[in-house]
Amino acid sequence: MNNSGPSGFKSVGYIDRAHSLHGEVKVVWELPDPSVIDDQENLLVFLKNNRGDLYPLRALSFRKENKRNSTSFFVRFDKIANRSQAEAIQHRHLFIDANLYNNWSHNDPEKSKRYDGFTALDEHGDLIGTIIPADVPSVQPLVNVATNEGSLLIPLVEPYLVEINTTKQTIVFSNVNNLTGL
Repeated sequence: MNNSGPSGFKSVGYIDRAHSLHGEVKVVWELPDPSVIDDQENLLVFLKNNRGDLYPLRALSFRKENKRNSTSFFVRFDKIANRSQAEAIQHRHLFIDANLYNNWSHNDPEKSKRYDGFTALDEHGDLIGTIIPADVPSVQPLVNVATNEGSLLIPLVEPYLVEINTTKQTIVFSNVNNLTGL
């Protein structure tokens, strides 16, 4: 089945199978960090029908089960009330608005807290400093870098963010000289 959606939508997973008599389905999320689903209230997803049209479904409830080192996600949707309706949507991809997906990926307010202690480097591999906790309210995610001259707030967005390497615990930035002297 084709999982591409119209422009403006992003595939985030698929319905694996029906799970209960009351329309609950097992969903396999294809997200870099499926934990973003935990924070969603009234999540609106779109399902592709046989003609290729997208129609909306609102998630009524989420449930997780941990078994054998894996997590299974079970969801009840507003228009799916019984097992036969749930079976009719098996193996279909779920889509969300691309802007919402981008917000999940780039504007996670907890993102900067996960990088405390990481080493900040410039695009040439030179040391900028070490990332320390930043308690600064911001529209976009920021990291606070302790440098030899003090501290520097760097947004985790283009054109500044080049790469985050969680294995090496480094973040590579570019254009940092544009942020100094402001």
